Amino acid sequence: MLEASRDADLLIHDGSFADEMADWAEESMHSTAGEVAALAKEAGVSKLALTHVSSRYTDDVEPILKDSKKIFENVIVAEDLMELEVPYRPD
Repeated sequence: MLEASRDADLLIHDGSFADEMADWAEESMHSTAGEVAALAKEAGVSKLALTHVSSRYTDDVEPILKDSKKIFENVIVAEDLMELEVPYRPD
């Protein structure tokens, strides 16, 4: 995943759980917000959009954002039908 994400303008990735749920995330084959943030940082992406967030965070995504922003600042939690502009970047 690291090489596929390298220098991406936008990385859209599963960020199902807060870091405190790391064991459950691994068992259920999902990612924590912190894991994805570390990937984004190492890959040098410009922006991270977390998706497929567990319904336990429906009323409060703050734990997800907090864990991500400790590692990678430019992160959002994506919402259904959200549109994001990715600017043209000439090679």
